Amino acid sequence: MWAIIKTYVKFILFTLIHYLENVEISLLQFTASQKGLIMARRTKKAGIVATFGARYGTSVRKKYKKAAESSKKKYQCPKCTYSSVKRISSGIWQCRHCKHKFAGGAYQPLSDAMKNRLLIFKKVNEQMDR
Repeated sequence: MWAIIKTYVKFILFTLIHYLENVEISLLQFTASQKGLIMARRTKKAGIVATFGARYGTSVRKKYKKAAESSKKKYQCPKCTYSSVKRISSGIWQCRHCKHKFAGGAYQPLSDAMKNRLLIFKKVNEQMDR
């Protein structure tokens, strides 16, 4: 009995405060939220940088997240074309399917600089064939 009276008193105070701010609220919404039927809104998932919490600033966490996710991702093997290449250490990559080990970028098997060099080599080879 006292629990019901207590919830209605809370409801009356709640409605008075929101009435003054021109906000409408219904009895059903209030009772549902009091019973825990309506869940609270949550923030975006932090992903791999959730362990840092609110430390180090957003820009540092975003950069770390981008690098860490790209290093953990599986890539396609240049030898057997399976998507099973994993990072062993900084700049060293290995295919788990054919055991092919090769050097690459620190966070990706083919860095942007390596892609540019490969394009240059292809152009030079095409010119030499002509």
